[in-house]
Amino acid sequence: MGEIAVLLLAIAFHGGGHVLAARLCNVRMGRICRSATGLRLITQDALFPTYGVELIIALGGPCGNLLGNALLYAVAWHLDASIVWEVCRGVLPISLFLGVWNLLPIEGFDGGRILRCLLLQRGITLRAADRALAFCSVIFFCLFWMLSMYLLLRTGRAFSLFWFCVQLFWGCWQREGGRI
Repeated sequence: MGEIAVLLLAIAFHGGGHVLAARLCNVRMGRICRSATGLRLITQDALFPTYGVELIIALGGPCGNLLGNALLYAVAWHLDASIVWEVCRGVLPISLFLGVWNLLPIEGFDGGRILRCLLLQRGITLRAADRALAFCSVIFFCLFWMLSMYLLLRTGRAFSLFWFCVQLFWGCWQREGGRI
């Protein structure tokens, strides 16, 4: 049960970072829905005002992981309670992993949104930016799939990584209408 609580706290830090960034940019958040890559925050206006705003909101999640960890450590330092230090030891690696993992340039991840926004801000067409993102996504899908297959065959473990790769691929396949 402790692992679930730690994971939920790391996810709360991440999602809270997105929500805080959206509030700072005066973007109204509408709802949360589940996607193949995790939870997705949907704005009430359906579109972001600018690519710069979308970039800030995409960076908000990984920054939320860092700030949440810093806040948790400050509370642990102030209270000097062993139970809070134990929570910190559990949350730190999971939260940092979640923040870094989401920075990968994969469609549906924060890194994919960041890459797309950066390309569009540089004047690249929407179609070219989407194709570059799709190319990066496929490369990472293949790398993760090969890693998961290697680990499955070598150690008999990492089925969760394999299943995650299948979920990512299936989510992109559906989003692209069966074309990747």
